[in-house]
Amino acid sequence: NSVADVDKSGNLVSKIKSRRGRFLVALNQLLSGRLCLASKGVGRTKQALVIAVRYASTRLCVGESGKSDTPIMDYQLQQRALIPLIARTFVISGLGMNYVKSRYGKESTANGLGTAELTPELQLLCSGIKAMVTWHCERTA
Repeated sequence: NSVADVDKSGNLVSKIKSRRGRFLVALNQLLSGRLCLASKGVGRTKQALVIAVRYASTRLCVGESGKSDTPIMDYQLQQRALIPLIARTFVISGLGMNYVKSRYGKESTANGLGTAELTPELQLLCSGIKAMVTWHCERTA
């Protein structure tokens, strides 16, 4: 009951006077969940790409010799399918997720209690990175 409470007569007592303000404080508590889902999505995407690259590197098909001795990863069609997904995964993971997580960590503990008000920019970043990761996971799967 750090933000609001109900007194003995059943009335809402809150440090935050506006209804919208209380709503935004409640939404701030969901941001960590968005970041967790996005992090898990990036991890699962990396796993899927590792499986795909391993498979493409070991799956043999008929090559120039007429024998099944050429990995399908040697073909440009396979490379053009996987390499952009790998590159996008590294960018989302290395630049996007790391930046948003470090900003969230700094802002959420700014007052030392873990209850600092988060900036609207950080709220947008958390929501945006989750959407971007989800779309990327869908494309990769």
